[in-house]
Amino acid sequence: MSALGELITAVLTQVRIDLPDLPTLREMEGRFDDGELKRTSMRYPAIMVSRLGCRQMDATPSQLGQGVYDVTMGAFVLTKDDGQTKAEAHQLALVDYLLRKLPEQTWERDFFDPAHQVEERPIVTAATRAKQVLATAVTWRQPVMLAPFTPDDARLIQVIFDSAREPDADVMVGEAP
Repeated sequence: MSALGELITAVLTQVRIDLPDLPTLREMEGRFDDGELKRTSMRYPAIMVSRLGCRQMDATPSQLGQGVYDVTMGAFVLTKDDGQTKAEAHQLALVDYLLRKLPEQTWERDFFDPAHQVEERPIVTAATRAKQVLATAVTWRQPVMLAPFTPDDARLIQVIFDSAREPDADVMVGEAP
């Protein structure tokens, strides 16, 4: 698994250990938006974790060395009144957990530097209002060391492509199979 993929897995694993009764905890792609709320069905409260992008660092703040990328991560907290507990109570508890858990977190991996620049922002949209869902984004930066690319990496990528290729996938448009 790549370091980028392992980062999301590490976050999900730790949150599941800390909050085993959280009804919904899953990975998502990109930023949370109205479309995501409309497309997905979930049990509340929920946390969805996503990698939002990365940028190569000019100077490394650690001993990780070259090839360090500052990865922007997001944990999207979604809550709704459940008849017993108000959405605000769940929202505050989960956001508080993330704000206290994330800073300096390395997820027990040598190739991650401590998380930093943790921020929280409420998300208010037409869809969250219509569905009466409280949504909050907690974002952070996580320095990640990516190993140099090797010929073995190229072979592994080719194996992945080959296993996913459909018969006749190499046929070009206008060409007979």
